Amino acid sequence: MISANIVGSICILAVQAVIGNIPESEFTLFNTLLQAMHLMMIPALGIQAVFAYQAASAVNEQQRLELATVLKGVIRGTFYLWCLATLLSLPWMNFLIAQLRIINPWVIPITILSGLMALWMPISLGILQGFHNFFWLGNAGILNGIIRLGVILILVFGFSVGSAGAMTAVILGMAAAVGAGWYQYGFLLRCPRVDVDWKAWWKPIIPMTLALGAPMVLLYFNMVFVYWHLPVAEAKQFAAADNIARGLVTFTTPIAGVMFPKIVTSQALSKSNRVLWLSVIGTMGLAGAIALVCYLFPHWPIRIIYFTSYLKFLQAEQWVRLYVWAVVPWPLTFVLINFLAAKRNFSFVPWAVAVITAYLCALLALPYYQSDLSVSPLKTVLMIIGASNLALLAVCVQAVRRSGKSIPSRTGVEAH
Repeated sequence: MISANIVGSICILAVQAVIGNIPESEFTLFNTLLQAMHLMMIPALGIQAVFAYQAASAVNEQQRLELATVLKGVIRGTFYLWCLATLLSLPWMNFLIAQLRIINPWVIPITILSGLMALWMPISLGILQGFHNFFWLGNAGILNGIIRLGVILILVFGFSVGSAGAMTAVILGMAAAVGAGWYQYGFLLRCPRVDVDWKAWWKPIIPMTLALGAPMVLLYFNMVFVYWHLPVAEAKQFAAADNIARGLVTFTTPIAGVMFPKIVTSQALSKSNRVLWLSVIGTMGLAGAIALVCYLFPHWPIRIIYFTSYLKFLQAEQWVRLYVWAVVPWPLTFVLINFLAAKRNFSFVPWAVAVITAYLCALLALPYYQSDLSVSPLKTVLMIIGASNLALLAVCVQAVRRSGKSIPSRTGVEAH
């Protein structure tokens, strides 16, 4: 999974090298829309986790038939939900074009279309993850990266398109990842329907979404805020550092992805394992090593990612040094949240929501108190990010410590 993730991530990071050649405003807009699309995926994160949980615990034929029935119903339901959301967004088109300083209005409907892939891709990845099909889970990421990079190369250099063409490439890459999943579990779509307790199935969706969505807000809202509130020139340098910091995160998340279904399956089969501690050690070592290299040699990732236009992003070096350490707690937090979600322990969710609320309030209030501070706005943003990541990590560590004192029930609901 780590090897496949490195290949896919290299392709996705190479996209930034290509995008670095388009106009400054289009570069910043593309990165902002990309983070907005990831925020649109947050409602589907709970669905992905529930599918991964159900697939990993489906150890007999009846449970697999129930999984197939739920899969077909959720695919149809998310399509209807996306259609409704699209209709509701139509009256806001002109407002979004004005607020985001968009030159090509086609970029808005293209981004809305990406919302459908943002809903379907977590479903596909959740099934692959739950079935322990890590080969095709990794291939889905590789296909996403290769197709995204190939299409952007054609559209940007061949047709001189900007953010609209880049977002089209993103959609096609995500569609390839969805197709890879359907290719592997398509047999489920042909299974007969059975009765499903939909109320019980939907019950963990909200806590799963809040649990897994909390770190995603910390990772993806930053660029959206910076683009809206700071000049384009500063936002461009921040976007470069943001891409490098998220690269650190991307290289470490496969560990949590492998851990989740193994814990669920071990619970379903009443087996014990030490996968959590292996995941923690691997994540800490990998994230720490990457952060140290980026801190000591911040120009390396800039030259590697933006090799054809790195001179435009030299000012980002100072932000790379701060940003990588601000997000170092994130991969470990993600591992702990996946561990708690696999055990259906959601006692930490209210505290996680409180951390995210404080983070959003601190960012949104920044334009009103920044003039009273002696540091730059971008440095303040990074300080808020770092403090919030540490606070969320502390919440998760405490929840894991308490979970060790609880007795897990066979239904997956935590019992104390």
